[in-house]
Amino acid sequence: MNKLFPSPEAIRPRPWRLAFVYFLLFVSVTNCKHSTDPDVVETPSQIGQLTVGESKAGVSQQIGARGGVVQISDPASPLNGFKIEVPSGAYAENRVFNVSYAPLQKHDFGPDFTALSPLITVENGGDFAQLPMSISIPIQLPANHQACVFMFDDTGDFSVLPTRNLLPSQITVDASHFTQTTPAKGGRTGIEKGRKLLVVSSRTDILNAVKYNTGFKPGVDDWGFPNYGSYAYPDGLCSGMAVTSLWYFNYKRNQSGNGSLRTDKTLSNPYFEKPDDLFVKNRYWGLNDTGIKFASMVQVVKSSLISNFYKNIIGFIPDAYTYYNMAFYFKYNKNAKPDYMLINRKDGSGSHAILIVGKTVNGLLVADPNKTEVSELKFSNFTFEDYLATQNLNDLPSVYNGFYLIPEIDYKPVEEKWKEVENRTIGQGCFPDYSSYELITENKKTKFKNDLLIFSDFSLSNPNKSTKARLYAVDASNKVSPLGEDTVGKIYSIPNGTRKIGILATATTSRDCAGNEPTSKGFQWAGVTWYTVQAEKLTIKALEDISIENPGVINKSYGFIMEGNYTFPSGTVFSWNFGDGSSGLTYSGNNKAEHTFTKTGTYTIKLTILRPSGEEYVFKKDVKINYETSVNKIFFSLNGTKIDVPAEPVNMSGASIIYKVSLNSKVNTNPEYAIVIDKVANFTNKIGTYLIDDYFMYPLNWRASIWIKTKAPDGSIIQKSYGSLSGGQFKITYLDMTKNIIEGTFSFDARDPSSKEFIKITDGFFSNK
Repeated sequence: MNKLFPSPEAIRPRPWRLAFVYFLLFVSVTNCKHSTDPDVVETPSQIGQLTVGESKAGVSQQIGARGGVVQISDPASPLNGFKIEVPSGAYAENRVFNVSYAPLQKHDFGPDFTALSPLITVENGGDFAQLPMSISIPIQLPANHQACVFMFDDTGDFSVLPTRNLLPSQITVDASHFTQTTPAKGGRTGIEKGRKLLVVSSRTDILNAVKYNTGFKPGVDDWGFPNYGSYAYPDGLCSGMAVTSLWYFNYKRNQSGNGSLRTDKTLSNPYFEKPDDLFVKNRYWGLNDTGIKFASMVQVVKSSLISNFYKNIIGFIPDAYTYYNMAFYFKYNKNAKPDYMLINRKDGSGSHAILIVGKTVNGLLVADPNKTEVSELKFSNFTFEDYLATQNLNDLPSVYNGFYLIPEIDYKPVEEKWKEVENRTIGQGCFPDYSSYELITENKKTKFKNDLLIFSDFSLSNPNKSTKARLYAVDASNKVSPLGEDTVGKIYSIPNGTRKIGILATATTSRDCAGNEPTSKGFQWAGVTWYTVQAEKLTIKALEDISIENPGVINKSYGFIMEGNYTFPSGTVFSWNFGDGSSGLTYSGNNKAEHTFTKTGTYTIKLTILRPSGEEYVFKKDVKINYETSVNKIFFSLNGTKIDVPAEPVNMSGASIIYKVSLNSKVNTNPEYAIVIDKVANFTNKIGTYLIDDYFMYPLNWRASIWIKTKAPDGSIIQKSYGSLSGGQFKITYLDMTKNIIEGTFSFDARDPSSKEFIKITDGFFSNK
């Protein structure tokens, strides 16, 4: 028997597909590549109008749940040999199939259009079958022609049924239903009974030259998030993303008044910009809670249905059938829309979903959920060349080489999920509940809720250990600030002006929401909850700056105020506790307080604010209080004789004081020598290194030594020697403090080479008390 294409058995494995060539004339082409501006602006020649004669009955037959064959066996009928094969399990109950036909009298599809059959009507009560039915129609195929089956609705619009086999005397196609899926109010699809079939042929060269673009644009009409899967379906959302974007583009966008999927306020994510390279995760992609859940839940209900529906036939369909099916569709339907295509990995390990959005003279244009631009699926030697893709963006690219057109999709599950989107219930019962997150400030837990006031840094409480959280802040201008992922000890600092906080949860699962064990493990996107907040950082401010780093002093009054860009309502109570054992202060409507510390130490100031509505907020500030830094007295003992100068206290910070001591009547007869205390350190009880700059002047040929002894609050004594030097002048540049000090002494002596004459100062004294 002369065949246009080999039988299904003859085309497996793939190299046998080259046997298709003997009835095809086609141009050899090259590899699949991206095309950002393909030359595909032509539209179909026209949409046809059909005029038919009187309808005639063909056959009426009941088919049960076990399946059967509906067949016309009438040599006088133009449909002699017509049959519909219904597999077992296609329908759960009995169905009556009514087949009739009417002769085609004329059409206005143009001179390239040849009708090979009468207009056939098949009616079986509506609804989609659970398994594909095959329809075989007798034809006489002209030489150098391709053929396909159009399925018309009552509006004159039509789709193309996928060709399973094409012979010169018969064409066999797949069908999933005999209903009319028409756009209904609100973008939903209404179901009407009965569908009309017509076998059409055109010359191969005419079909090769068809160019068309449906106008579907990645970055506009697809989703604004990359395909990394989700908790509902960790292995990827390609089918859910493809089906929902196809449904939206073909039906919903015209009903909703929205320009595209990206601009639909219900589904869009204003914080996402799709990167040129989807393999680089955009940090804001996961903020589209509704959109990801919508695609995820459609993936759950559609992926298994589509895969199970076609898994037994996809490997048998020659690529040329799919290519010319789309060529017919794009040539003769001026309202041609994108179509769904299922593709199989070359190694048989999985499948992927893409959309056919146009045609060039070299192949088909496809929109891939995992790519940012339109791709060209090249066609040569009667097969599509290998297509490189990923099931999701966590996978490495793989080769796909099994292609199957699915032009008729049951959108009923999509419509049901859209109702859940509108009711804000999408994903319930599948995605985990992560509403238990709490905000912790000063050991106080507050559940996240709308209109939450946040005045300080906080940590996150997450009782559900199988989930993780990542926080985002959004200000009034919609600027997003990522706050990071929740980790042990993580402290979140909220930018002033934050008006929304988003909690993006991730979770692990051993089963996806379809009941399958996923290949992709680890934490998966599990949803985003947005809360309206008012975040303004409030802090306790000392009017005269004191802190741990900049201590205050005892017996001095300091003012404190609640600082921040927020006005508390009238009647708010401010309660101050200064941490030093004092009774504290409480004011109504006054956020200022004054306090005097009478003892040294480190104190925690605590301010509790109670709003009239009952919300309580606690703020803390640590301060350190020291002794005064003025030195009350400086004492000298000169060779055992106490000298009490000056009479007034000397501030050792910035001083330049010269004490002249006459030694003529003492041990030696040398002239007066000077002791200079210049810019002595301002002792602030801090461990560190301090500038002293003490000068002791003595004769050039003498030698001198000095010792510094300090006393710490714990009573310990530290003494350090600064050597024995000569040169007429001795200078201590730095004093190293290894402990806080409260007082100190220094000793100095200078001697001549023979040690007969000397200057000795003992018990030089400085104090911070």
